Parts: sequence; structure tokens; C-alpha cells
Amino acid sequence: MLGILPTRLPIPLNAKSGSDCMPSIGAWIDTGCLVALFARDDPHHPSAVSFLESNQRLTLHSIWPVVTEAGFFLDTAGKIALAIRFTPDPSRPSVGH
Repeated sequence: MLGILPTRLPIPLNAKSGSDCMPSIGAWIDTGCLVALFARDDPHHPSAVSFLESNQRLTLHSIWPVVTEAGFFLDTAGKIALAIRFTPDPSRPSVGH
């Protein structure tokens, strides 16, 4: 055993699930999802776009290394779209400022 602790607490046996619970409003996305969203020729592009269209209230989160890695897999048009989408908005405070 390496002494690695679980990052989440176990789910209680009496936990509720389904339509009577608060829906999730955030999700973390990885490189594959970003590439699928910004590369129109990616085989997963239609399903990624469809997922976002059906979950418009969902807030997506990622980290800069994931965004950077996605850029390496995109063509010029995809890189431009990714850069426009992830350019910081000066009207919104960033974490740590």
C-alpha cells in the first residue's frame, strides 16, 4: 500500500439519486473532449456538440495544461477557435486575483 488516500468520501447507503436530486451544474473536461469540440473532422465532434446542446446549463471546467495539449491536436482553425474561447475575460476576476 502506497498510503494514497481516497479523494472523495464514500457515498452513504441512504444517498438519494435520480430526478429528485439537485442536477449537476459543473463538469471537468479533458483533452479528448476539447479536441472533439473544436475539430470538426473528429469522429466524436457530433456527439460532443450534441452533449453541450442538451446540457446548456452545465458549466465546463478544465486546466491550462489540458487546453495547451488540445491545441497540439487541432488544425489552425481549431487552434484559433480554442484561443478565442479560452482568452481570459478582463471583466471577470480570475482565481488568485
